Amino acid sequence: MMKLEDLLMQSTQQKCRRTALEEEVEKLQHRLTKELKINSVLRYALKGPVLYYPPFSSLLPLKAQTLLAELEVVEKEIICLEAKLKRLKISLYKEKKLNKEAEIKQQRKCLEMQVPCKLHMHEERKDLHIWSPFCRMQNSIIFSKTHVCNK
Repeated sequence: MMKLEDLLMQSTQQKCRRTALEEEVEKLQHRLTKELKINSVLRYALKGPVLYYPPFSSLLPLKAQTLLAELEVVEKEIICLEAKLKRLKISLYKEKKLNKEAEIKQQRKCLEMQVPCKLHMHEERKDLHIWSPFCRMQNSIIFSKTHVCNK
C-alpha cells in the first residue's frame, strides 16, 4: 500500500509541477510578447524620428517613455532650427545679391562721373587750356569721387 500511496503522491506532485511549469511558460510568453513590442518601438525610434513611433510605446518603462518624450521635443526643435537655418541662408543669399548689385551700381556711377569730365576735358582742349579754373574744379570733383569709389 505504501507503494500505491507513493505512486499517487508522486502523480499529484508531477501534476502540480506540470501546472506550475505551464503557468511559468505562460508568464514567460506574455513577457516575451511585451519585450518584442518594446524592441519594436526602440528599433523604430532608432530608424526614424521619434515623432512617428508606434502608439504602443506605453509598454516601455516610465524612464524610457520620459527619454523618448524628451527626444521628441529635441527632434521638433531640430526641425524648427533647420527650417530657420534654411530661411537664413536664403536671406543671406538675397542680401549678398543685393550688395553685389549695389556695388556694381556704385561702380557704374563712379565710372559715369569720370567719363563726362574726361569728355569735357577733351572738348576743352580744343578751346581752353585743361588747367583752366573750370577744369581744375571738375578734376578735383572727379579725384574726390574716384578716391571715394576706389576705397
